[in-house]
Amino acid sequence: MNVGFLPLTGPASGPLGTNGYQTDVFINNPLVFVSSVLNRHGYDGQIVEIKGRVVLYCPELEKFSENKSSPTKNINQLINEGVAAIALFSVDEENPLFDLENIHFEKGEIPIIAVDRTTAFLMLYANGYDVESVKAALAEKRLPVMREPIFNLDFCFKGKFEIIDTEHCTIRFNTNTLDSTSALRIADNNENALKFLHKLFAELAPAKEKQLITYFSDYDEKLFYTNHWGKGLAAGKAGIFSIYDGGTNDYALAVHELTHIMFNTNWGRQSSFLNEGIAMYAEAESIESEGSILPAKRANDITRDFLISNKLLPIEKLCELQIGADKEYTQMGYAASGSFVGFLIKKYSLKNFHDLWRSDLQWKSVYGKELKELESEWHNWLTNN
Repeated sequence: MNVGFLPLTGPASGPLGTNGYQTDVFINNPLVFVSSVLNRHGYDGQIVEIKGRVVLYCPELEKFSENKSSPTKNINQLINEGVAAIALFSVDEENPLFDLENIHFEKGEIPIIAVDRTTAFLMLYANGYDVESVKAALAEKRLPVMREPIFNLDFCFKGKFEIIDTEHCTIRFNTNTLDSTSALRIADNNENALKFLHKLFAELAPAKEKQLITYFSDYDEKLFYTNHWGKGLAAGKAGIFSIYDGGTNDYALAVHELTHIMFNTNWGRQSSFLNEGIAMYAEAESIESEGSILPAKRANDITRDFLISNKLLPIEKLCELQIGADKEYTQMGYAASGSFVGFLIKKYSLKNFHDLWRSDLQWKSVYGKELKELESEWHNWLTNN
């Protein structure tokens, strides 16, 4: 039986079991279904062993037991008992999302994967369970009795990525999907992007720290390894995770994501609108320096179109957007954030924007004007440029 799965990630934005992209994952161990960490007895009354086995586990089923611990605590208990891997599923959702932020590995990292509900029930059937009886028991809020495993779950994937070190960057990449020539081109892109950013923001004197950057060949691969959909992800100390497609926009993407890391590392995080705005501004400036003004004009043109058609959100609403999370306003959010930040910097200086960033958005004290006044100026500036 072929089983589709998604490896779940930890704080390093890497699949659990890879120790931060340092280890390949190979699992071929008996699969045992644990309906509750408190329910370990089989049909003969004996406790079913879980150590060294792959545990199929649904945290939601604990509501049918006397266990009042959190899902995180229950998963940590399974880990501490020495299971080889954990396969999580949900009875309420076909394709669930799992929060593993506070998972701990005292004896070494193990793989934790997610499988869909249909697959989980197929795995139960293969392990000798009468699936209809299991469903009936759950409907009656009863937990099924554990069975000894009768098959192994076998899965593997590349977790050890290769590394290219440059003066200012450490580039990680999957040799199964990216060749060394592409990786060297990626390294050059990021070195040049960092040099540009240190020049663009020289007056702010950002620290020149070495950057950890991981690249994938397409969206599916990045989703598989990071659980994040999108072309780029700036994940703080975990570094940057980006897609390389060999196109002319790879340099701009490097500038965009490195700007996130530079500002967040040096001066802390800000609202999504300003975070994306400064990255969009730097991206546009980087390509303008290459002789094209299309990117900046495109952000302004898109925003102007929304404004003229009376579809542009009020500035207070724009500042509340989680850009990228709300599909309805993704295009508007990215374009308007870059346009507004570009306006602030070009009219009032980079220093003032930097002061705003560090002031926790004290618009009046930094600019001598409330946000609504700045919005009116921005709209006029858009109309006349």
